[in-house]
Amino acid sequence: MSLPYGFLLAGSINVVSSLWSVNATATALLMTKFYEELEQQDNITLALRTAQFWLRDSTVEGLQSWLSQSKISDTLQEILQEGFEEWKLKIGATAKPYNSPN
Repeated sequence: MSLPYGFLLAGSINVVSSLWSVNATATALLMTKFYEELEQQDNITLALRTAQFWLRDSTVEGLQSWLSQSKISDTLQEILQEGFEEWKLKIGATAKPYNSPN
């Protein structure tokens, strides 16, 4: 039994879950943005879709800008910022690191 299935058995109406293994950082960013979107409007499907498009279309520079205004803890912000700085050096500020699932 999977964790999402357990939530459904326990009575949850909706569960957001991946069907395959995904990068932990991408998941954290996606879910944080999803909940930000959900605070703005109550359509779960639209909030998730908007967060997916946001992650897919975000540049390294854009992720850094968003991070500085996010509700993510200071400790996690520092860790993510270090990773984003490495990406800037390796792939450039305008690269879209989550543009492709590869």
